[in-house]
Amino acid sequence: VGDLGSRILYTANAGTTWQVRISEAITWQVSFGVYFLKGFPPGFSQGVGLGVIVGQGGSIARTDTGGADISFAPSCTTSHLRAVTFVDAGMGFAVGDGGAICWSTDGGRSWAARLDDDGSGATMNAVHQWADDSFAVAVGARGRISAYQGA
Repeated sequence: VGDLGSRILYTANAGTTWQVRISEAITWQVSFGVYFLKGFPPGFSQGVGLGVIVGQGGSIARTDTGGADISFAPSCTTSHLRAVTFVDAGMGFAVGDGGAICWSTDGGRSWAARLDDDGSGATMNAVHQWADDSFAVAVGARGRISAYQGA
């Protein structure tokens, strides 16, 4: 991830070799965060299928094919998104500038806004979701720590 988000590197052999994957859909976006869910879908030959990339202007791109095919998903914000995480093939969170908090229950196909619980508008830089999918914590600027229970 980073500047010129159109450069996506793909490996099918645990990082021994890499191929550049370029998606016309995201050539104009700057990407800030990426998450791939290990072992989804079951039986996927490379072991990783579901992936979500977040970035500039609230952009969200997703793949079910380990990066072979990438498409945009509708976002819940126009603020830059900085980080994304998923706990399973359905539930995920994305966070970013201005206190942006988005959540998905369908593998990143659609996103809804979460309430900025303290109203500070502090940029959220990282998010982690626990395996039971009911608890997530996001951290950000000015020492902000936010916890979310349930969807």
